[in-house]
Amino acid sequence: DGSVFQVAWDRPSTTDAYIEFDLTPITTHTIDTDAIKLALVNANMGIYQPLDINRVAEIVKEADPQVVVTNCQVSTDGTNWYDIIYPTTKKDRLEIATTRITINE
Repeated sequence: DGSVFQVAWDRPSTTDAYIEFDLTPITTHTIDTDAIKLALVNANMGIYQPLDINRVAEIVKEADPQVVVTNCQVSTDGTNWYDIIYPTTKKDRLEIATTRITINE
């Protein structure tokens, strides 16, 4: 209708997330680690949503139901590893990148 109005919004800052885990196939098939990493990167991480080892295993199982995730740990610095991590502040969200995911087969 030609009305002019002002819109404002915030963009969250990001906190790097590092993930490391072991994969064991249930059946004899080739594990597509690139597809698993992509599934983790594409996981919808909301503002101040934590990332824990159960969520990682869930995402991996959705990408490849024929694997078992073990020895999973998550980190915000790649040095100190935990079972669960949170973004740095309540205005941040965790960001997963393929370069920060280590999968051991």
